[in-house]
Amino acid sequence: MQRAKNKRKSRASEKYTIELAHVVGSTAKSSCSCSVDPNSGLVAYPSGCTVVLYDPKTGTQSHIISNKKKQIRSLHFSSDGQYLVTGEQGSKPCARIYSVAQRTQIFELEESFSLEISCVQFSPDMRHIVGIGSEHDRAVQVWAAKKRGWPLVWNAKMNQSTVAAL
Repeated sequence: MQRAKNKRKSRASEKYTIELAHVVGSTAKSSCSCSVDPNSGLVAYPSGCTVVLYDPKTGTQSHIISNKKKQIRSLHFSSDGQYLVTGEQGSKPCARIYSVAQRTQIFELEESFSLEISCVQFSPDMRHIVGIGSEHDRAVQVWAAKKRGWPLVWNAKMNQSTVAAL
């Protein structure tokens, strides 16, 4: 009997398509939670597991919805505005690279933080991505653009005395 109910539910969900029309609110936590594309002026900010892309010229929104459903804490546009990198919060958070034009994830960076990626950013030449963990992680990581992906090329844990010196 349980199977029949599940089949009915899946058939009903196949009939309808839900599209996100507008987001009200934000889960921005710091200055690393907002980014502006220097080319188009598009503004990106997080709202839960969704990145809101707001166009101030037209007053319209479009959205990138993470398929992993983890809250997004940090994000940054690439210098050419074609890509957006996000950092998550939660157990084993990831950094993800999205195509802005297609609104789809194109790459997932290695899971190596434990709680949160507080800040994530492309280098100006787009050859590296830097991620900084929360005060509990105290991790700094750098990924490099290669032909076959974005391997982790540098990883460091800062101790309490190093953090205090900064």
